[in-house]
Amino acid sequence: MKNAIKWFSYLCVFVCSGNTINAQNRDNLLYRLTSDSLLKDFPKKDTIYGELQENAWELSFIGESQIGIKKMDLYLPPHPLAKDAKNVITDFRKEHNLDSYKSYSAVNYILNRAEKERIIIINESHAQPMHRTFSTSLLRGLYKRGYKYLALEALSEDSLLTINKYPVIGSGYYTRDPQFGNMIREALQIGYTLVAYEYDGKNSDKREEEQALNIKKILDKDSTAKIFVHCGFGHGTEDSSFSKKLMGGLVNEYTKINPFTINQESWTEHSKIDYEDPYFICLQAAKETSVFINSRGELLKGHEYSGYDIDIYHPRTKFINGRADWLTLNGSRNYFFIPKEKLNLISYPLLALAYCSNEDSSIAVPADIMELKSATDKKAFVLKPGFYKIIVRNNKKEEATFNIEVKSHK
Repeated sequence: MKNAIKWFSYLCVFVCSGNTINAQNRDNLLYRLTSDSLLKDFPKKDTIYGELQENAWELSFIGESQIGIKKMDLYLPPHPLAKDAKNVITDFRKEHNLDSYKSYSAVNYILNRAEKERIIIINESHAQPMHRTFSTSLLRGLYKRGYKYLALEALSEDSLLTINKYPVIGSGYYTRDPQFGNMIREALQIGYTLVAYEYDGKNSDKREEEQALNIKKILDKDSTAKIFVHCGFGHGTEDSSFSKKLMGGLVNEYTKINPFTINQESWTEHSKIDYEDPYFICLQAAKETSVFINSRGELLKGHEYSGYDIDIYHPRTKFINGRADWLTLNGSRNYFFIPKEKLNLISYPLLALAYCSNEDSSIAVPADIMELKSATDKKAFVLKPGFYKIIVRNNKKEEATFNIEVKSHK
């Protein structure tokens, strides 16, 4: 266990080190570079972990998060149990009595528990859009249970959301991922008040404290508020065994409300089993995003040092029509193949971007992006029913625009 703790600490230090970056020098190339171009700029092996994350995030912005995750994994130490992965399924299952646990819908569990909670904090890996789609799947259910505030670490204080009512490039950095943009769209359509709670960037030593105090300000203005907080990596932990308390623990201290904290980052796929949590390896019989409960009603917790109330498991990604299955958001989005004649307008490789027709495509975050490397690359957009403006472009600055309608299957 000591080795596992050391590995977890190593991961947290390097993952959290790259959260604050200056992306302005890349703005003019946003949504214009294909994966081949982005990979040319990928840091060398001897680069510290924090410096390579921006490139992985940019890959996720164009729908190629799997490539980014694979690249990031190369810079991580293998999990201490990875060298004996063949025995993990048997020995680890026995040691932790995993066969006594059954899987249950994580959405249902969270929504049921939300009835008696006031603050819910859920984390994400910034290179894994899957986590954003899961948070999106909770929004309607939480709103019905009284949660009216969505606090986003990634949101900029000077966001134009209140004016435009949709995510724009200036809304933040991670919000440039279409799935983060879609979470914002969904929240605004439902009626949430969005809150930017990130610190002001002037004193990084005060980041956790300022984040927690910004969340407390919501309660200072609305004493009955119920708040859904979406953060990155370990910020939501309530564990006090680190060098200092992080945001999750400080929210408890400052508000006197014990937050319900959800870790969806640990039990999530990596590019290879070497980098995956042994719990994730052993729990793969679950077919949906799940929590695990035994016959005594006890919830399966991951590592005791994680500091979250629950760990949730995400099934390994399956690809349908060339796209990750979780993009469909439980069937609320449909597949749409671009007509072949439209793709003959410019040369490959190309990016295809789908913008909501009622949004300004010069500033909006696309609803979906996919890369097509050749005419044989069969991929479909994954979009809610509606009207969209499509832009296809390549690295040669060739571009074509046309409109589509995605119809409902119902």
